[in-house]
Amino acid sequence: MIELRILNGKMAGQTVEARHFPFSIGRAPDCDLCLLEDGIWDRHAELTLRDDDHILIRAAAPGGMEVDKEPQKEAVLKIGTILRLGGVQIECWTSPMKQYDLRWREYALWIEGGLLMLAELAIVYLLFL
Repeated sequence: MIELRILNGKMAGQTVEARHFPFSIGRAPDCDLCLLEDGIWDRHAELTLRDDDHILIRAAAPGGMEVDKEPQKEAVLKIGTILRLGGVQIECWTSPMKQYDLRWREYALWIEGGLLMLAELAIVYLLFL
């Protein structure tokens, strides 16, 4: 997941996670990230997931987006990329990962391995009797 940190404007300090793609950014109320700032169009930009697992941001029109202070129509997002959409700056990061407790799975694997070893020993014992 991509975490978008809004650096300035009315939503400064807020973070939004892009959990699905395409992820739309704009002024329209049905956008995934609705920014009511100066210079933001109804459908300003869109995040899409490419086949090579890179996330691409594409502006709706030329001149509507800066990526790391360079005007671009589209770009591949990287960690720490700063986007400027209209009057809003957005920093891109990866979302924190949740760690699941896998202790019981590990115990089950050790027990299964021990039972398998005992079964193999029993077969070897029966074969050499």
